[in-house]
Amino acid sequence: IGEIIRMAIGQLQEDLTEQKTDILLRVNDRVIDFLLRESADKPEEGARLVQKKLDHYVRDPVDAMMQTGQLQKGDTLYVNMEQVNNEQRPVFRANMKKRIK
Repeated sequence: IGEIIRMAIGQLQEDLTEQKTDILLRVNDRVIDFLLRESADKPEEGARLVQKKLDHYVRDPVDAMMQTGQLQKGDTLYVNMEQVNNEQRPVFRANMKKRIK
């Protein structure tokens, strides 16, 4: 399942590249471990559950950040785990130093 998660994150990076966003996605291994735990409760669902969890915890927030302008062309987006409201959750931070005009 871990390899499926890595492949799905790679696909998300490819999608960002194809959209010509020049956004670089950097996902911490702790986020991959988190997604693995979230996806392991129903192994019979396999890749479908992985994709659902990845969409919920990574892709949807990335899309929302792009739509609101928090994430723009040329940014590097770091995804790490942090304590939020008494639970560990993925947190997103954009490095805007290389924004392309």
